[in-house]
Amino acid sequence: MKNFRFKLIMIALLMMTSFSWAAMQVYRKTATRQYENKEYKVLDSLRIIIYSRTERARVQKKLPDVHYKTIYYFSKSMNSEIMRLTILNIEKAFPGDHRMHDELMKTFPEDEGLSEYDTFHKTFRINRFLDQNLSK
Repeated sequence: MKNFRFKLIMIALLMMTSFSWAAMQVYRKTATRQYENKEYKVLDSLRIIIYSRTERARVQKKLPDVHYKTIYYFSKSMNSEIMRLTILNIEKAFPGDHRMHDELMKTFPEDEGLSEYDTFHKTFRINRFLDQNLSK
């Protein structure tokens, strides 16, 4: 089932936009994208492409422990700029849809909600939201 879903995601990515194979790699059944010398893991691609990266977290200099956290990013297509997944960046990515901006603020009052995964619909909440609210 996971292999089938992975293949569907890859086909959807191919159909969504034309992109160079250099930008997309398949490694251990995980799709990744190289952008500005960094590797991003592709997580979802319904309306926007959602990526994640594990990055070193900022800690106080006095603490010897190294902490890492997952940061979420998105792009409108496989060829477009990758931006951090925030409410402001979503609004910038879709500048003309003011009705969607209002609904976005009602549905996601904080940036943290954008990276929540909807297990019932098997997509990120922001992708489901955009699918339902973007002007066609």
